Amino acid sequence: MERDEFNRQLGALKRRKMAKHFAYRFDHTTGAFFFTRKEDAITEEESLDGLYVIRTNVTEDELGDVAAVRAYKNLAKVERAFRSFKTSSLRVRSIYHWREDRVRSQGANNKQSQRRTNEGLSVSSFEDLLLQLNGLCVAEMELGTGCTVPVTSKPTALQTKVFDLLGGQIHPAPGEVQSVR
Repeated sequence: MERDEFNRQLGALKRRKMAKHFAYRFDHTTGAFFFTRKEDAITEEESLDGLYVIRTNVTEDELGDVAAVRAYKNLAKVERAFRSFKTSSLRVRSIYHWREDRVRSQGANNKQSQRRTNEGLSVSSFEDLLLQLNGLCVAEMELGTGCTVPVTSKPTALQTKVFDLLGGQIHPAPGEVQSVR
């Protein structure tokens, strides 16, 4: 038997959870495969065949044996459903419940149809908004040898609105001269 064939068969034993019942080795020089059964492990496993134990903190009066087993099996179904629910192939989003008369004002309808706010700003996703805020920066401008001046980019109307809504301010770069009119 070749080493690759040995590994393949050993993998099959492990997948079937049978490898724990055998001691095995592979002789590299002769290519021979040796195994012995672990009789003690097999006997112990046989004594438990067909049995499983369910422990619960609920009294037997509240939940009998049959009902406890049923609840356990139902729990397994729920867990399986959650696993499939969380797979990447299924697009999941939150579902919000609202009343139409509280949400759909004329302003909201206009915003949805025109993709613009009342101030004329474009409606953006959160990711797009972050990308637009990322454009706000501070840079140093070199005026001559060894002479640099910090310069803040001029915020767009959308960037200014976001900072206003958040209660923040866009500060000029340290040392930047503010023009006064």
